Amino acid sequence: MVSEFSAFVATYCSRLPWLENWYIDGEQRPLTLQVRSKTRLALPLFPRLDHINLFNVCFSTFSDFARIIGSFPRLRDLRIFQVSTQRGRVLEPKDARRLDALRLNRISVR
Repeated sequence: MVSEFSAFVATYCSRLPWLENWYIDGEQRPLTLQVRSKTRLALPLFPRLDHINLFNVCFSTFSDFARIIGSFPRLRDLRIFQVSTQRGRVLEPKDARRLDALRLNRISVR
């Protein structure tokens, strides 16, 4: 899935400038989302993206999650449900405090 997500970003970052909302769902099993540096550099090219919904998604580390989320300059609404790290740590509401610098209007963690 890593290559598929990276391919999506590389292909559509300049073709979907009006994209405002991402909904990423791992469905039955956690979707591991590792974004390479080159892909992360393309993320700000979604200039209108202001809502991200992540369901059953796994990141390498909390820092990787924060870097990816912080890549979107207009992000204002972040909803995460069953988001974890590869070490098995599930993100909790207390983790929202670590994202204060992002200037989000709303963070929902479950």
